[in-house]
Amino acid sequence: MRSILRVFAFITAAVSFSVARADVCPDDLLDNPYVDGVDDCVFSLLRSQPEQQQFAERLIHEVVYGKSGGNKGPSTPLDYEQLAELAALIETPKSIDAILNLVPADDETRSFAVARLYELRAPLVLERLMGKDQARQESTIFSIAWGVANNHYLFINTTNYERLAVGQHWELTNSDHPHYDLARQISEEILAIIKPFAE
Repeated sequence: MRSILRVFAFITAAVSFSVARADVCPDDLLDNPYVDGVDDCVFSLLRSQPEQQQFAERLIHEVVYGKSGGNKGPSTPLDYEQLAELAALIETPKSIDAILNLVPADDETRSFAVARLYELRAPLVLERLMGKDQARQESTIFSIAWGVANNHYLFINTTNYERLAVGQHWELTNSDHPHYDLARQISEEILAIIKPFAE
């Protein structure tokens, strides 16, 4: 009886999710990702089934590259950090690159988002960053460092800044890691930002 109830609950949840996705994430969001409610859609996609990945990737692409004009528009400003979490969740090179293309940041919410992506998917971010030219790497490194310092400003210090930046990917703090040099540049930039306030 319990297994029948579990199957029924699963089917009910799946059906209600598909209805909810259509209600919360209508296809016209891809035409104008700045309409009211886009944050609700991203929130929903963060908790969605894998089959929603294609829609999520298209939404991220439209938000970053679309004609709507960034975080400006008639609606509530978009939650770029939540968008970065969605990119980290679906973990495709296209979605990671889109979030990295929020740099150079014309508002601090973009730096917060790029930093959040780095905290969640540091190895993949560094891998994608390796393919960029030096000027692009430098602007992204600064944006990540600024975002990490601000995201953690209440408890970041000169002792824990390296590990906070890389999230659970502590292996990046080892000098034998292939992306160590790039990770180290980000850490040094974070230290330069926080040091005047830590003394």
